[in-house]
Amino acid sequence: MNTKAPIQLPLTDVPADWDEQKDVTEFTYRFGEDQRDAYERGLCEIEHGLARLDESLSYGLTVLLDPQTDQQNRAIEGLTIPGKIDLFRQAPNMKQFPASSLQRLEEDLARCTAAYRVSDHVLGQFVLARGDVWLVEIADTADGMVTAGFLLKESVNCEYARLASPVDSTIGVLGQVVL
Repeated sequence: MNTKAPIQLPLTDVPADWDEQKDVTEFTYRFGEDQRDAYERGLCEIEHGLARLDESLSYGLTVLLDPQTDQQNRAIEGLTIPGKIDLFRQAPNMKQFPASSLQRLEEDLARCTAAYRVSDHVLGQFVLARGDVWLVEIADTADGMVTAGFLLKESVNCEYARLASPVDSTIGVLGQVVL
């Protein structure tokens, strides 16, 4: 697997003139009006992002590893997000992937790792000092996880599923009929 430097999602770079009104306006623009406290809504969006990221990783592992029993499926579901990312890297059938696909997979997994780490950082800061966390930071965190999960799922559907499936003896790797 490619060992390029991992993708680093930057924490939100809030402009110096950022204020509470701009923060609420941006957050409302991105997530719509809601009667709940904006921070409560933001935490719900982060929970949604975590769920989508976890779901995409489970889906990808199911496609890649093709678990044969309910127990294997339950074990995949029981893994944490970092555990699922590690399992992706250990999948035995990835050895057959071409270098470009391995690079794309590593980029997808690095994006997932970075999004998860940012969420840990932002949630930790929220617990320690809610007033020091801008709503836009929460929004960027939620969006980063949803995006990472979406891009991984797209890669699984467009590339990895084809590469992980057994090759029919009458059809070559590129879909050409073998005589």
